[in-house]
Amino acid sequence: MTDSADAVHAQLQRDGFVVLPGLMSPQALERARRDIGALMAEAEWGTGFDGTRTRRVWALIARTRCMDEAALDPLVQELVEREIGTGSQFGLTQATQIHPGQRAQVLHYEQGVYPLPRDREVMLQSIWALDDFTAANGATLIVPGSHRRDGGRPDAGEAIPAEMPAGSVLLMSGRLWHGAGPNVADQPRLGVLMDFIQPWLRPCEAHTLSGDLDEVRGLPVRLQELLGFNQATPYFGFIGGRHPGEWLADTAANSSANRFIDNAARQTAGPG
Repeated sequence: MTDSADAVHAQLQRDGFVVLPGLMSPQALERARRDIGALMAEAEWGTGFDGTRTRRVWALIARTRCMDEAALDPLVQELVEREIGTGSQFGLTQATQIHPGQRAQVLHYEQGVYPLPRDREVMLQSIWALDDFTAANGATLIVPGSHRRDGGRPDAGEAIPAEMPAGSVLLMSGRLWHGAGPNVADQPRLGVLMDFIQPWLRPCEAHTLSGDLDEVRGLPVRLQELLGFNQATPYFGFIGGRHPGEWLADTAANSSANRFIDNAARQTAGPG
């Protein structure tokens, strides 16, 4: 793992992006298409920057378990740690479906949402292809090496499509200029975005509020951490002076105890 991660990380630092094919198994890909397809069928069309011929499902990790394995992929997690350090969390998790007729998105860089200088790396973005990403159907447009630029937005003519087969992932520096490509094909293309950010930043989505706590308690610890139930330092992000993971476990125990007491009380109470 380390040898392969060395080469991939070197490419990521040089070019600002890397495509890793085949990280999703055929079974995982089929499930993701099915589960996200059902959610996408109820999603509304976007507006403005989000695209009027694009549908999005927000807070994806709170709504389906089909991308858990992808989020925890060992190579991806190692690259995240090398790029932005330990204890990362999700910035956002969303599915995007770009339909025919959607125009190219304006070039932007993901960590531009934060008022930070461009020479600081605080985010690694992952885009998972659930369909083949092609130049025709809206593959992400990227400007190689633009993460090292200090100037303004590159010319759109510098961008190239990051084509990749379904089951692949595109990893990008949070400073890389990019944008969704135009879909001039006759079919939509489906992808999943998961941003990893440093633990002291406020995420784009309030993950600790969007998920069901009973379900979150049953997730792997690393996934709980990615959803924000973690601390960057002992005096950062605690709940009532306690580590969020400890709080999460104890609220489950207290909830179970309260339900037991309530049930016992109902059983022993006489007719009202």
